[in-house]
Amino acid sequence: MEYKMFFKPGALKCMIDKITRYKISIVAIQEVRWLNSGYIQSGKSIIFYSGLQTGRHEKGVGFVIDKAVMTQVKKIVPVNERICYIRIVQQKLYLIILNCYAPTENADDEEKNSFHDTLETTFDALPKNCIMLTIRDLNTQVGRE
Repeated sequence: MEYKMFFKPGALKCMIDKITRYKISIVAIQEVRWLNSGYIQSGKSIIFYSGLQTGRHEKGVGFVIDKAVMTQVKKIVPVNERICYIRIVQQKLYLIILNCYAPTENADDEEKNSFHDTLETTFDALPKNCIMLTIRDLNTQVGRE
């Protein structure tokens, strides 16, 4: 599903229905296109999002988390409109899921460098005694230039 379509009527419900049908507990989403950061509840899911603070409805990342799993989620960090992560504790296992959405190749060098610098700073600040899972949309292109 194209998550950039969140503004279309019924798109969020459609996504939640699919997640529920396939019994998926955690989904990383990109191109959320919502402003600021926060969360909303929809059915048995909670959507955490991190977007631009002002301006156009562009970019944005987040997670859709089943309410049954929320007791295991210990921390949710919206870094910026391109990076966020959650920390999960299950028994003695610590897991960090890092969700990132890279600028396209057409973006200016400053935006691309800023993304990579922030990603590196975020990654370096995370605890080293955790299992790390990185989910990313690197906006790579296949083909010839």
